[in-house]
Amino acid sequence: MYNIKYSAGFMLETDKPHINKKIAYLCYHLSCLKPFSASKMDANFYQDVEQMDYIENHFNEVIIYFIIIIILSSGKSNLNISDENKKHLIHSLRYRKLNRSSLELVFENIIPKYKLY
Repeated sequence: MYNIKYSAGFMLETDKPHINKKIAYLCYHLSCLKPFSASKMDANFYQDVEQMDYIENHFNEVIIYFIIIIILSSGKSNLNISDENKKHLIHSLRYRKLNRSSLELVFENIIPKYKLY
């Protein structure tokens, strides 16, 4: 059984060990540090201010959404949480309310059979 706490963002408590630190760290890194910036794009693309703003503001979030939505929609997912809590997970990532330890717990329960190298 999983207990969900909202006091400090989205928290998931379970007795299983942390096994998916790599994907948890990836999402944490994308959510909080936003490593992809428009300044690293091609010079021709750089001249398109509208596209630059989009990349600067949304590209990291798009990667997070892709990772989360694909995993949560997978038939192999064994995480027993409601659609409302899945939405809260994505919302928490978007607004940086989910710490890395919580992400590790989430992903260890979502993808326990996959090896991430």
